[in-house]
Amino acid sequence: ATNVTEIGINKPQFISCQHHVLDRILRLVMDEELGSKTQSPNIEYPFVSQLLKEYKLKTQFDNGTEVILETSGWRDDMKFLFHLTRVFRFFEEKGHFPLIRFQKIPNISNVRWNSRALLAILAIILIPSTRTVLQRVCRFISYGWADHWFTDQLYNENDFNNLAEILNPYKKALSSLKNYWKREPSMLQIPRSNQCADHAIKEMEEIYS
Repeated sequence: ATNVTEIGINKPQFISCQHHVLDRILRLVMDEELGSKTQSPNIEYPFVSQLLKEYKLKTQFDNGTEVILETSGWRDDMKFLFHLTRVFRFFEEKGHFPLIRFQKIPNISNVRWNSRALLAILAIILIPSTRTVLQRVCRFISYGWADHWFTDQLYNENDFNNLAEILNPYKKALSSLKNYWKREPSMLQIPRSNQCADHAIKEMEEIYS
């Protein structure tokens, strides 16, 4: 391993996690689109409780046959979210659903807002009455947001401008991007993500379980 002093770095390097910024942006966009402050005690969007009650509808869903082969993600819930973004893109472009590989709904976390992204797309699939309300936010999730969420998270000088253009209609989300997204190159060419910590924790759990 290279000692950081050998490449001219003589102090700890704090690299902002782009996933945390993207997660906050997602929450602000969903709040604006769905007309909710998502603050305690009424933290959930209306469609969430409806979907959780009716998720059994997946057994009655008339599933498609066309298979989506593209995969991405670093945990089971992220792989499921990626699959659902591609399902939504397929539906938008072809007007019907492909083969959907339903899974158990992961735990809903108030720290990780991406869990709501997954639920929003599932609601559009299983509860047609939600489509008018959720269509715009699911487009945001499945296209512009997902394109940045599922990258290698290495520094890219175009990322900020691309995100700013996508977020132009959302003032709070755009302000959050400007405040928290680090626009300068990193001193170390490593992912701007805490995935490495997630992997390390998982490895330790497997070793000592």
